[in-house]
Amino acid sequence: MNEMVSPRSLEEALGQRMVRFERLQAQLGYREPLPHDKARRIAVRPLSKHTMAVLNFIRRNGGAFASDIEGALDLRMTVVTNNIHILQSRDFIYTDHMDVRRAFYKARH
Repeated sequence: MNEMVSPRSLEEALGQRMVRFERLQAQLGYREPLPHDKARRIAVRPLSKHTMAVLNFIRRNGGAFASDIEGALDLRMTVVTNNIHILQSRDFIYTDHMDVRRAFYKARH
């Protein structure tokens, strides 16, 4: 008994084979990766003015305690600690493992 294969399934199978071929060509360096395979850009929100002020203070001094930043920039301690956490999560600064209150600027390349 001959079963008829729908044209749609043939097209889907051909399409999958073509995509596999194009991805292999991209891996071998013969062509650019397919647009769907390229890494997606992640939108990064800009830093606020308070966060930039904290970052610049730490950068100028090479490191600072949260209490020093609080006094120098006239910010509340909660604002300072929140900004330190934001900068640390964005990989701008790091904190000392022994004394978490002290933040250091991390040079970025």
